[in-house]
Amino acid sequence: MTSTARNVGTLLSTPTSRTLAALIARVERHEQRIGALERRRGPRDPWEAALPEVLARAIGSRRFSSAELHAHARVDPALARALVDARLTTIREIGCALAGLRDVLIDGRIIRRHGRRWAVHLAHLEMSGAFGDTLPPS
Repeated sequence: MTSTARNVGTLLSTPTSRTLAALIARVERHEQRIGALERRRGPRDPWEAALPEVLARAIGSRRFSSAELHAHARVDPALARALVDARLTTIREIGCALAGLRDVLIDGRIIRRHGRRWAVHLAHLEMSGAFGDTLPPS
């Protein structure tokens, strides 16, 4: 065993070093999980793919929260049916689905986050700068 290997072995055997190694391993696991979550962009199925169009018809270009969308579904049968078809029955499920669809171009529409609220924009208006920002690079 070389002196460098002994020094590394000694370094990794100290309590502080073991704690550091455990923290590094934990950070690496979190990075892998975040990467997997970031790759899960876009619709999971055809019903979720239909959401931007349904939202545009129900809400228009107004900004809305997941809770407001959930409440609006009580008075809008088409929206209620679309949410049930996409298996989005709670406020949390709606928010997670919108997060997964955020910034993804679907049939000329794009869902954007504005603080704690959401909005559906027409992509061609975004590309022209009508909303003050552009589509993210792909």
